[in-house]
Amino acid sequence: VSGTEMDRPEWSTVTVLDISVSGVLFLASERMAPGARAQLRLRLGDNSFVGDIEIRRSDKYQTPSGGYRIGAAFSSLAEGSRASLEDFIGMAGR
Repeated sequence: VSGTEMDRPEWSTVTVLDISVSGVLFLASERMAPGARAQLRLRLGDNSFVGDIEIRRSDKYQTPSGGYRIGAAFSSLAEGSRASLEDFIGMAGR
């Protein structure tokens, strides 16, 4: 999903590789330590999504394409974001 941003404490652009109702896998230019917290903002079709995340896994080494693969769990979602995410996942599965 392009145009995705994350606040940690400065904003940076990331590339979402996979997303579910429980978490997200993304590619970032910098490695993030497990346990770190951030806020993820993105567009899901016509809807916006805002969720707080906790980093669960981060590659030790930069990927050949550049960046680090980072897995995170959602710790909380902004009002309406869960519904937007569930709708997006449902439409992607069709």
